[in-house]
Amino acid sequence: MVSAIFSILTSLISGKYIDRFPKKTMMILAQFLSIVGLILFIFGTGFSDKINLYWVIALSIVLQVSDSIFTTTLMTSAVNIVNKEEELDEFNSIVESINGICALIAPFIASSIFIFLKIDSFIFLEIFFELFAVLLILNLPLHDSLIEENFDDSDSDYSLNYVLKYAWKNKLILILSLSMLGINLLLGSLSIGLPYLILSYFESKTIFIGIFQITLPIGMMLGAIIYPKLNFKKPFYNPIIKSWFILALSVILLGFTILIFSNHFWALSIISFILIIIAGFSISIGKIPLLGYFQKTVPQKIQGRLFSLLDVMIESSIPLGAGIYGLLFDNFNIYTIFILSGLLLMIFIKISEKKLRKLTISMND
Repeated sequence: MVSAIFSILTSLISGKYIDRFPKKTMMILAQFLSIVGLILFIFGTGFSDKINLYWVIALSIVLQVSDSIFTTTLMTSAVNIVNKEEELDEFNSIVESINGICALIAPFIASSIFIFLKIDSFIFLEIFFELFAVLLILNLPLHDSLIEENFDDSDSDYSLNYVLKYAWKNKLILILSLSMLGINLLLGSLSIGLPYLILSYFESKTIFIGIFQITLPIGMMLGAIIYPKLNFKKPFYNPIIKSWFILALSVILLGFTILIFSNHFWALSIISFILIIIAGFSISIGKIPLLGYFQKTVPQKIQGRLFSLLDVMIESSIPLGAGIYGLLFDNFNIYTIFILSGLLLMIFIKISEKKLRKLTISMND
Protein backbone atom coordinates (compact mmCIF):
# COMPACT_ATOMS: atom_id res chain seq x y z
CA MET A 1 0.00 0.00 0.00
CA VAL A 2 2.80 2.45 0.95
CA SER A 3 4.74 1.74 -2.26
CA ALA A 4 1.53 2.19 -4.30
CA ILE A 5 0.96 5.63 -2.73
CA PHE A 6 4.50 6.72 -3.59
CA SER A 7 4.05 5.35 -7.10
CA ILE A 8 0.90 7.47 -7.52
CA LEU A 9 2.68 10.61 -6.30
CA THR A 10 5.67 9.92 -8.55
CA SER A 11 3.47 9.30 -11.59
CA LEU A 12 1.97 12.78 -11.21
CA ILE A 13 5.47 14.21 -11.54
CA SER A 14 7.30 11.78 -13.82
CA GLY A 15 4.93 12.07 -16.79
CA LYS A 16 6.13 15.51 -17.85
CA TYR A 17 9.77 14.41 -17.69
CA ILE A 18 9.00 11.34 -19.78
CA ASP A 19 7.52 13.68 -22.40
CA ARG A 20 10.40 16.16 -22.18
CA PHE A 21 13.53 13.98 -22.16
CA PRO A 22 14.77 11.21 -24.52
CA LYS A 23 13.10 7.86 -23.94
CA LYS A 24 16.35 5.93 -23.50
CA THR A 25 17.49 8.42 -20.89
CA MET A 26 14.33 7.92 -18.85
CA MET A 27 14.47 4.11 -19.10
CA ILE A 28 18.12 4.06 -18.05
CA LEU A 29 17.34 6.48 -15.21
CA ALA A 30 14.64 4.09 -14.00
CA GLN A 31 17.13 1.19 -14.03
CA PHE A 32 19.77 3.16 -12.13
CA LEU A 33 17.15 4.18 -9.59
CA SER A 34 16.58 0.47 -8.93
CA ILE A 35 20.32 -0.16 -8.71
CA VAL A 36 20.85 2.68 -6.21
CA GLY A 37 17.94 1.40 -4.13
CA LEU A 38 19.39 -2.13 -4.09
CA ILE A 39 22.88 -0.89 -3.13
CA LEU A 40 21.50 1.26 -0.32
CA PHE A 41 19.48 -1.73 0.89
CA ILE A 42 22.63 -3.86 1.14
CA PHE A 43 24.60 -1.24 3.06
CA GLY A 44 21.58 -0.28 5.16
CA THR A 45 21.11 -3.85 6.34
CA GLY A 46 24.86 -4.27 6.90
CA PHE A 47 25.16 -7.34 4.65
CA SER A 48 23.06 -9.20 7.20
CA ASP A 49 20.53 -11.96 6.59
CA LYS A 50 18.24 -10.36 9.15
CA ILE A 51 15.29 -8.60 7.53
CA ASN A 52 14.78 -4.97 8.53
CA LEU A 53 11.15 -4.03 7.89
CA TYR A 54 11.89 -0.34 7.27
CA TRP A 55 14.55 -1.11 4.67
CA VAL A 56 12.20 -3.58 2.96
CA ILE A 57 9.50 -0.89 2.76
CA ALA A 58 12.01 1.65 1.44
CA LEU A 59 13.28 -0.78 -1.22
CA SER A 60 9.74 -1.71 -2.30
CA ILE A 61 8.95 2.00 -2.74
CA VAL A 62 12.05 2.59 -4.88
CA LEU A 63 11.39 -0.48 -7.04
CA GLN A 64 7.71 0.43 -7.47
CA VAL A 65 8.60 3.97 -8.55
CA SER A 66 11.33 2.70 -10.88
CA ASP A 67 8.97 0.19 -12.46
CA SER A 68 6.30 2.85 -12.95
CA ILE A 69 8.73 5.19 -14.74
CA PHE A 70 10.15 2.41 -16.92
CA THR A 71 6.75 0.97 -17.88
CA THR A 72 5.27 4.36 -18.78
CA THR A 73 8.34 5.28 -20.83
CA LEU A 74 8.24 1.96 -22.67
CA MET A 75 4.57 2.45 -23.55
CA THR A 76 5.28 5.92 -24.95
CA SER A 77 8.26 4.53 -26.91
CA ALA A 78 6.16 1.95 -28.76
CA VAL A 79 5.72 4.18 -31.82
CA ASN A 80 9.53 4.53 -31.99
CA ILE A 81 10.13 0.78 -31.75
CA VAL A 82 7.64 -0.71 -34.23
CA ASN A 83 8.21 -0.40 -37.98
CA LYS A 84 4.59 0.32 -38.84
CA GLU A 85 1.41 1.33 -37.06
CA GLU A 86 -0.20 -2.09 -37.50
CA GLU A 87 2.54 -3.64 -35.31
CA LEU A 88 1.52 -1.72 -32.17
CA ASP A 89 -0.99 -4.35 -31.07
CA GLU A 90 1.62 -7.07 -31.57
CA PHE A 91 4.13 -5.04 -29.54
CA ASN A 92 1.63 -4.62 -26.70
CA SER A 93 0.80 -8.33 -26.89
CA ILE A 94 4.47 -9.22 -26.45
CA VAL A 95 4.81 -6.85 -23.48
CA GLU A 96 1.69 -8.29 -21.82
CA SER A 97 2.85 -11.85 -22.52
CA ILE A 98 6.20 -11.17 -20.85
CA ASN A 99 4.43 -9.58 -17.88
CA GLY A 100 2.18 -12.63 -17.56
CA ILE A 101 5.07 -15.08 -17.78
CA CYS A 102 7.04 -13.11 -15.18
CA ALA A 103 4.04 -13.04 -12.84
CA LEU A 104 3.83 -16.83 -13.13
CA ILE A 105 7.45 -17.93 -12.87
CA ALA A 106 9.14 -15.12 -10.90
CA PRO A 107 7.94 -16.33 -7.45
CA PHE A 108 9.10 -19.89 -8.19
CA ILE A 109 12.51 -18.73 -9.46
CA ALA A 110 13.02 -16.37 -6.52
CA SER A 111 12.07 -18.98 -3.94
CA SER A 112 14.39 -21.52 -5.60
CA ILE A 113 17.33 -19.10 -5.67
CA PHE A 114 16.79 -18.15 -2.02
CA ILE A 115 17.50 -21.77 -1.09
CA PHE A 116 21.07 -21.45 -2.39
CA LEU A 117 21.87 -17.74 -1.94
CA LYS A 118 21.92 -15.36 0.99
CA ILE A 119 20.01 -12.10 0.75
CA ASP A 120 23.07 -9.97 -0.08
CA SER A 121 24.13 -12.41 -2.83
CA PHE A 122 20.60 -12.35 -4.22
CA ILE A 123 20.66 -8.54 -4.29
CA PHE A 124 24.00 -8.52 -6.12
CA LEU A 125 22.51 -10.91 -8.68
CA GLU A 126 19.58 -8.52 -9.11
CA ILE A 127 22.00 -5.60 -9.61
CA PHE A 128 23.79 -7.60 -12.32
CA PHE A 129 20.53 -8.11 -14.22
CA GLU A 130 19.62 -4.42 -13.81
CA LEU A 131 22.98 -3.48 -15.40
CA PHE A 132 22.41 -6.04 -18.15
CA ALA A 133 19.04 -4.38 -18.82
CA VAL A 134 20.83 -1.02 -19.17
CA LEU A 135 23.05 -2.52 -21.90
CA LEU A 136 19.97 -3.80 -23.72
CA ILE A 137 18.33 -0.37 -23.51
CA LEU A 138 21.45 1.31 -24.90
CA ASN A 139 21.23 -0.97 -27.94
CA LEU A 140 17.48 -0.53 -28.37
CA PRO A 141 16.88 0.86 -31.89
CA LEU A 142 14.54 3.85 -31.64
CA HIS A 143 13.49 5.69 -34.78
CA ASP A 144 11.22 8.65 -35.44
CA SER A 145 7.54 7.93 -35.02
CA LEU A 146 5.91 6.64 -38.21
CA ILE A 147 2.52 7.94 -37.07
CA GLU A 148 1.63 11.37 -38.37
CA GLU A 149 0.57 13.75 -35.64
CA ASN A 150 -1.67 16.76 -36.09
CA PHE A 151 -0.17 18.51 -33.12
CA ASP A 152 1.26 22.01 -32.77
CA ASP A 153 4.24 22.19 -30.40
CA SER A 154 3.60 25.88 -29.84
CA ASP A 155 0.33 25.03 -28.11
CA SER A 156 1.88 22.54 -25.72
CA ASP A 157 3.31 22.86 -22.25
CA TYR A 158 4.48 20.20 -19.82
CA SER A 159 1.74 20.57 -17.22
CA LEU A 160 -0.80 17.93 -16.27
CA ASN A 161 -3.50 20.54 -16.71
CA TYR A 162 -2.74 20.64 -20.44
CA VAL A 163 -3.34 16.88 -20.72
CA LEU A 164 -6.59 17.15 -18.77
CA LYS A 165 -7.77 19.81 -21.22
CA TYR A 166 -6.72 17.56 -24.12
CA ALA A 167 -8.69 14.62 -22.70
CA TRP A 168 -11.74 16.80 -22.07
CA LYS A 169 -11.62 18.06 -25.65
CA ASN A 170 -11.17 14.53 -27.07
CA LYS A 171 -14.25 12.76 -25.74
CA LEU A 172 -13.27 9.29 -26.99
CA ILE A 173 -10.10 9.44 -24.88
CA LEU A 174 -12.12 10.73 -21.93
CA ILE A 175 -14.80 8.02 -22.12
CA LEU A 176 -12.25 5.22 -22.51
CA SER A 177 -10.27 6.55 -19.54
CA LEU A 178 -13.35 6.83 -17.33
CA SER A 179 -14.46 3.37 -18.45
CA MET A 180 -11.11 1.97 -17.34
CA LEU A 181 -11.56 3.65 -13.95
CA GLY A 182 -15.07 2.27 -13.46
CA ILE A 183 -14.12 -1.25 -14.52
CA ASN A 184 -11.09 -1.29 -12.21
CA LEU A 185 -13.30 -0.25 -9.31
CA LEU A 186 -15.79 -3.04 -10.01
CA LEU A 187 -12.96 -5.54 -10.50
CA GLY A 188 -12.32 -5.15 -6.80
CA SER A 189 -14.93 -7.91 -6.63
CA LEU A 190 -12.28 -10.26 -8.04
CA SER A 191 -9.16 -8.96 -6.31
CA ILE A 192 -10.87 -8.99 -2.90
CA GLY A 193 -13.43 -11.71 -3.59
CA LEU A 194 -10.98 -14.43 -4.62
CA PRO A 195 -9.19 -14.46 -1.23
CA TYR A 196 -12.62 -14.68 0.44
CA LEU A 197 -13.51 -17.55 -1.88
CA ILE A 198 -10.27 -19.37 -1.00
CA LEU A 199 -10.74 -18.87 2.74
CA SER A 200 -14.37 -19.98 2.60
CA TYR A 201 -14.05 -23.10 0.46
CA PHE A 202 -10.37 -24.03 0.03
CA GLU A 203 -8.71 -23.10 3.33
CA SER A 204 -7.56 -26.66 4.07
CA LYS A 205 -6.53 -27.39 0.46
CA THR A 206 -3.05 -25.86 0.16
CA ILE A 207 -2.45 -26.94 -3.42
CA PHE A 208 -5.73 -25.37 -4.57
CA ILE A 209 -4.76 -22.07 -2.94
CA GLY A 210 -1.60 -22.07 -5.05
CA ILE A 211 -3.52 -22.94 -8.20
CA PHE A 212 -6.06 -20.16 -7.57
CA GLN A 213 -3.25 -17.62 -7.24
CA ILE A 214 -1.89 -18.37 -10.71
CA THR A 215 -5.15 -18.78 -12.65
CA LEU A 216 -5.67 -15.05 -13.33
CA PRO A 217 -2.07 -14.51 -14.57
CA ILE A 218 -2.40 -17.64 -16.74
CA GLY A 219 -5.53 -16.20 -18.34
CA MET A 220 -3.87 -12.83 -18.91
CA MET A 221 -0.83 -14.49 -20.46
CA LEU A 222 -2.99 -16.63 -22.78
CA GLY A 223 -4.99 -13.57 -23.82
CA ALA A 224 -1.83 -11.65 -24.68
CA ILE A 225 -0.41 -14.55 -26.70
CA ILE A 226 -3.62 -15.27 -28.62
CA TYR A 227 -4.74 -11.67 -29.29
CA PRO A 228 -2.56 -11.09 -32.43
CA LYS A 229 -4.17 -14.16 -34.02
CA LEU A 230 -7.70 -12.85 -33.53
CA ASN A 231 -9.41 -10.87 -36.26
CA PHE A 232 -11.83 -8.30 -34.89
CA LYS A 233 -14.07 -6.20 -37.09
CA LYS A 234 -14.14 -2.43 -36.88
CA PRO A 235 -14.76 -0.11 -35.07
CA PHE A 236 -11.61 0.00 -32.95
CA TYR A 237 -13.49 -0.43 -29.67
CA ASN A 238 -15.11 -3.71 -30.77
CA PRO A 239 -12.56 -6.05 -29.09
CA ILE A 240 -12.46 -3.82 -26.01
CA ILE A 241 -16.21 -3.90 -25.43
CA LYS A 242 -16.56 -7.60 -26.28
CA SER A 243 -13.78 -8.57 -23.87
CA TRP A 244 -15.28 -6.42 -21.12
CA PHE A 245 -18.66 -8.13 -21.61
CA ILE A 246 -17.03 -11.55 -21.34
CA LEU A 247 -15.25 -10.36 -18.20
CA ALA A 248 -18.54 -9.24 -16.66
CA LEU A 249 -20.22 -12.51 -17.66
CA SER A 250 -17.42 -14.56 -16.07
CA VAL A 251 -17.89 -12.65 -12.78
CA ILE A 252 -21.66 -13.32 -12.86
CA LEU A 253 -21.15 -17.01 -13.64
CA LEU A 254 -18.59 -17.27 -10.85
CA GLY A 255 -21.26 -16.04 -8.44
CA PHE A 256 -23.80 -18.59 -9.70
CA THR A 257 -21.15 -21.33 -9.55
CA ILE A 258 -20.58 -20.62 -5.85
CA LEU A 259 -24.34 -20.50 -5.24
CA ILE A 260 -25.07 -23.79 -7.01
CA PHE A 261 -21.95 -25.87 -6.29
CA SER A 262 -20.93 -24.68 -2.81
CA ASN A 263 -21.32 -28.25 -1.52
CA HIS A 264 -19.68 -29.92 -4.53
CA PHE A 265 -15.96 -29.36 -4.13
CA TRP A 266 -14.67 -30.60 -7.49
CA ALA A 267 -17.38 -28.92 -9.55
CA LEU A 268 -16.80 -25.65 -7.68
CA SER A 269 -13.02 -25.95 -8.14
CA ILE A 270 -12.95 -26.79 -11.85
CA ILE A 271 -15.63 -24.30 -12.95
CA SER A 272 -14.11 -21.53 -10.81
CA PHE A 273 -10.64 -22.14 -12.27
CA ILE A 274 -12.01 -21.97 -15.81
CA LEU A 275 -14.01 -18.78 -15.15
CA ILE A 276 -11.05 -17.02 -13.51
CA ILE A 277 -8.82 -17.93 -16.46
CA ILE A 278 -11.49 -16.52 -18.81
CA ALA A 279 -11.58 -13.34 -16.72
CA GLY A 280 -7.79 -12.96 -17.00
CA PHE A 281 -7.99 -13.72 -20.73
CA SER A 282 -10.62 -10.99 -21.18
CA ILE A 283 -8.58 -8.42 -19.24
CA SER A 284 -5.65 -8.83 -21.66
CA ILE A 285 -7.83 -8.90 -24.78
CA GLY A 286 -9.37 -5.57 -23.74
CA LYS A 287 -6.16 -3.91 -22.59
CA ILE A 288 -4.03 -4.51 -25.70
CA PRO A 289 -6.19 -2.67 -28.29
CA LEU A 290 -6.94 0.06 -25.75
CA LEU A 291 -3.22 0.78 -25.32
CA GLY A 292 -2.78 0.62 -29.08
CA TYR A 293 -5.53 3.17 -29.64
CA PHE A 294 -3.95 5.61 -27.19
CA GLN A 295 -0.52 5.13 -28.78
CA LYS A 296 -1.91 5.74 -32.28
CA THR A 297 -4.21 8.63 -31.38
CA VAL A 298 -2.62 10.63 -28.56
CA PRO A 299 0.29 12.87 -29.66
CA GLN A 300 3.53 11.30 -28.46
CA LYS A 301 4.63 14.55 -26.83
CA ILE A 302 1.89 14.18 -24.21
CA GLN A 303 1.65 10.39 -23.93
CA GLY A 304 3.91 10.30 -20.86
CA ARG A 305 1.56 12.51 -18.90
CA LEU A 306 -1.55 10.75 -20.20
CA PHE A 307 -0.27 7.27 -19.35
CA SER A 308 0.89 8.58 -15.96
CA LEU A 309 -2.60 9.94 -15.27
CA LEU A 310 -4.14 6.61 -16.30
CA ASP A 311 -1.70 4.86 -13.97
CA VAL A 312 -2.72 7.20 -11.15
CA MET A 313 -6.41 6.50 -11.83
CA ILE A 314 -5.89 2.74 -11.82
CA GLU A 315 -3.60 2.73 -8.77
CA SER A 316 -6.07 4.96 -6.89
CA SER A 317 -9.03 2.76 -7.78
CA ILE A 318 -7.37 -0.36 -6.33
CA PRO A 319 -7.40 0.68 -2.63
CA LEU A 320 -10.81 2.34 -3.08
CA GLY A 321 -12.26 -0.84 -4.59
CA ALA A 322 -10.54 -2.92 -1.91
CA GLY A 323 -12.12 -0.82 0.84
CA ILE A 324 -15.61 -0.97 -0.65
CA TYR A 325 -15.54 -4.68 -1.43
CA GLY A 326 -13.84 -5.50 1.87
CA LEU A 327 -16.90 -4.11 3.65
CA LEU A 328 -19.29 -5.85 1.26
CA PHE A 329 -17.67 -9.28 1.58
CA ASP A 330 -17.67 -8.93 5.37
CA ASN A 331 -21.43 -8.38 5.42
CA PHE A 332 -22.94 -10.20 2.42
CA ASN A 333 -22.74 -13.57 0.68
CA ILE A 334 -19.86 -14.03 -1.75
CA TYR A 335 -22.08 -15.17 -4.62
CA THR A 336 -24.45 -12.20 -4.21
CA ILE A 337 -21.60 -9.71 -4.53
CA PHE A 338 -20.13 -11.45 -7.58
CA ILE A 339 -23.49 -11.60 -9.36
CA LEU A 340 -24.41 -7.97 -8.63
CA SER A 341 -20.91 -6.71 -9.50
CA GLY A 342 -21.03 -8.54 -12.82
CA LEU A 343 -24.46 -7.07 -13.60
CA LEU A 344 -23.22 -3.57 -12.72
CA LEU A 345 -20.23 -4.17 -14.98
CA MET A 346 -22.54 -5.13 -17.86
CA ILE A 347 -24.69 -2.03 -17.39
CA PHE A 348 -21.61 0.20 -17.16
CA ILE A 349 -20.09 -1.38 -20.28
CA LYS A 350 -23.34 -1.01 -22.23
CA ILE A 351 -23.49 2.69 -21.38
CA SER A 352 -19.85 3.12 -22.43
CA GLU A 353 -20.50 1.27 -25.70
CA LYS A 354 -23.44 3.54 -26.57
CA LYS A 355 -21.40 6.67 -25.91
CA LEU A 356 -18.44 5.34 -27.93
CA ARG A 357 -20.69 4.40 -30.85
CA LYS A 358 -22.41 7.79 -30.82
CA LEU A 359 -19.09 9.67 -30.74
CA THR A 360 -17.57 7.50 -33.47
CA ILE A 361 -20.56 8.08 -35.76
CA SER A 362 -20.51 11.84 -35.15
CA MET A 363 -16.76 11.98 -35.88
CA ASN A 364 -17.19 10.10 -39.17
CA ASP A 365 -20.04 12.33 -40.37
